[in-house]
Amino acid sequence: MNKKDNRTYKKLFWLSVVLLLLFTGSVSAMPWASSLRMAGSSTPLVVLGIGFWMTGILAAATLLCADRLRKRIVAASGKGEERGRPGIFRFFQNPEAATVDVLLLLGIISFGTMRLYGKENAILFPAISILLTLLAVHSVLNGKNYQWIRCANCNSINKRSKKEHE
Repeated sequence: MNKKDNRTYKKLFWLSVVLLLLFTGSVSAMPWASSLRMAGSSTPLVVLGIGFWMTGILAAATLLCADRLRKRIVAASGKGEERGRPGIFRFFQNPEAATVDVLLLLGIISFGTMRLYGKENAILFPAISILLTLLAVHSVLNGKNYQWIRCANCNSINKRSKKEHE
């Protein structure tokens, strides 16, 4: 049960990450779809809207399923798990997260500066998309699900290196 559940968990987790990236990335296509709407074709705008909401809902659902599966695996192993803040409120939990956290801070400063000085709106949607993507990746990398995968990978690497040294 455990190996199969671990594989299923990792698949669900990474599927939710891909869906989350598609969800946030769709924001940058909104000006293009809107310009086609002005030209008389509303199909791209409708498809983009449906895609936006479907990827958002599916990302949340798969992440919720992965989280519940992780909790079930932890409960079956008999190990307790400490409660903590959600990933969006945690910072610098690992080297990957630290990199994204710094980029997120720079993105917030850049976006604020851009809006404060009224820079061109042509880069507004890509900037929002990048900021949302960084926020999503920040939440994922600082969250318990990623920490759990990272810890499991560290444990398997440590077990392999111990066997190689024996």
